Amino acid sequence: MKDNRTERIRRSAAECLELAQTTSDERAKRTLICLAQVWTKLMHQRFVANKVEALVDMLDTTAVPREA
Repeated sequence: MKDNRTERIRRSAAECLELAQTTSDERAKRTLICLAQVWTKLMHQRFVANKVEALVDMLDTTAVPREA
């Protein structure tokens, strides 16, 4: 499930790559590509965090109570 923040991050990465393709300034191009990589890493971290959170929630709801 994608949330709005993850979608905004994905769009930001894509926008950086689009701008990098249109500029003739090599320094700007490298900077934009680096920014796209940072956005992509952030998106991946959010994806992993969301999966871990879902797993923890699942384990919390399926945990077997211990006997006293």
